[in-house]
Amino acid sequence: MGKLTVVLTTDNVALLKRLAQEASAQGGRTISGSAILRALVRYADKRGMAWQRENILPLLEEEIASGTVWGTKREARAESANSSKLPRSAQRRR
Repeated sequence: MGKLTVVLTTDNVALLKRLAQEASAQGGRTISGSAILRALVRYADKRGMAWQRENILPLLEEEIASGTVWGTKREARAESANSSKLPRSAQRRR
């Protein structure tokens, strides 16, 4: 089995937890967030490329346009990176 690290926003984590709780309550056993993500990936695969292009690619475009990278907004990351006037290499030496 492969392993993949996924970084989610706080809202995405809350949604995934809610989905897991609802699935657990309905199924009568604990369902993990990982199981939900695997099911969503399999569902998209079963629907085929035409469905993925029509339904998932627009969502991916929205995600990219939102500016979220590694679970935070790009602007916030840029501000924190520019908060010190020292280059990163000099910051590490401190």
